[in-house]
Amino acid sequence: MQELKMENIITGLDGSVTEGKGAYSFAVFTKKAEPLYQHHGPVHGDSDQQYSTRSELHGILGLVLYLKHVAVKYSLKGDYPSIRILGDNMESLRVSREGPSFSLKNTFSSDMDMAFELMHQIRNHPLKFEFEHVKSHQDDVMAYDDLSVEAKVNVQCDRCVGEYFSKPMTGCVPHNMKI
Repeated sequence: MQELKMENIITGLDGSVTEGKGAYSFAVFTKKAEPLYQHHGPVHGDSDQQYSTRSELHGILGLVLYLKHVAVKYSLKGDYPSIRILGDNMESLRVSREGPSFSLKNTFSSDMDMAFELMHQIRNHPLKFEFEHVKSHQDDVMAYDDLSVEAKVNVQCDRCVGEYFSKPMTGCVPHNMKI
């Protein structure tokens, strides 16, 4: 990590739901889509609460918490360029940029806990983020080597989240735990 410069990285995430079980992945890459760090884990909640936006929000939260740990460990502050976070779920990216929509209906949404925790972490983070949408599954219609860097990041995150169901790992920690 010592040779890592925040302005030279790109990050991505993905989420998935299979048979009522959710999983997420996030990763940090070089600007050439070479992985530096990858992680996947479970999405907590009842099986009837599992859907793609919740999984994607878990991925964003995991990535934000990981980058907070890196920022604290290496005394990084907001004077770096915004870190690009790529995802393929437009609603989770909107929530990350704007916060959750407040309405009586949304108060009972199954992912409101994730949305509020994510907003807390982003607002209190030493680094700044730029959330960008990337079309998913571009490797279904084009060879991997011909894809853009952003599409390659998404493909690798998609593969990583798929691995969770065969190789489970531990998930993220809430904001009130010491990092």
